[in-house]
Amino acid sequence: MTHRGYAAAPTFSPNGEWIAFRSDASWHGYLNIWTIRVNGTGLHRLTLGRGDLGADAPAFSANGRWVAFAAESRGGGNEIDRVALSGGHRRVLVPGTSKSSSYGPTYSPDGRHLAWVQSPEVLRGREVAHIYLGNANGRGGHRLTSGSEPQFYPDGRSIVFTRERRCTNGTSGSEIAVVSLDTRQQSLVKQACGVDLYAPTYSPDGAWIAYTIFAGEKSQLGFVPVPGVTPPYTPLSGLGTDLPVDEVPSWQPLL
Repeated sequence: MTHRGYAAAPTFSPNGEWIAFRSDASWHGYLNIWTIRVNGTGLHRLTLGRGDLGADAPAFSANGRWVAFAAESRGGGNEIDRVALSGGHRRVLVPGTSKSSSYGPTYSPDGRHLAWVQSPEVLRGREVAHIYLGNANGRGGHRLTSGSEPQFYPDGRSIVFTRERRCTNGTSGSEIAVVSLDTRQQSLVKQACGVDLYAPTYSPDGAWIAYTIFAGEKSQLGFVPVPGVTPPYTPLSGLGTDLPVDEVPSWQPLL
């Protein structure tokens, strides 16, 4: 779909007609947010300016009018900004500082809330990332749990995320977990040692979680059923093997 420059972190719009992603297609090395129609037409850059925004992790609002994303902050670290799908000037939703970065935004399906990651923060003497939950404009944010890469369940009542784990043999690993926004209870979905699990995202029908398995210089897509749900289908085996290491999955909404 794209044929020039670097392109990564794609995400579908709620109506399934657009894909937002980060790319340096206009100036080599300068990462901006771009969009393209799913049929490969309409490629255009949303964010303005020749400077390097360090743009990453675009996320559509529930109504599809806005795209939130992480960008380098003038005060240091990363901030979360928002730009209209039609393009134009960006607005800061969650500021960043030289001591704390904000990134990984995701909107709730009803459009009322925004979740994001804030780090580093010190917990029991070590620096960790935490997931925050606020309103759609990034206001009133409160700490939800330690972890990163949050994504809302289709009904908006829970969030899937990743976190680090220590394995019994002393090696490092990672986990995919779910936290309920009603009860704050957490449940483990998937864990691994010696490899990293990244970018979990729910299927539109809430039956599966797709994620990236990163080991060595290659990655591949993995799929795990949502706890408590009996999937009506099974993804094809062998999907997404030997992918680039920065692969991020995104499901196209059911239309």
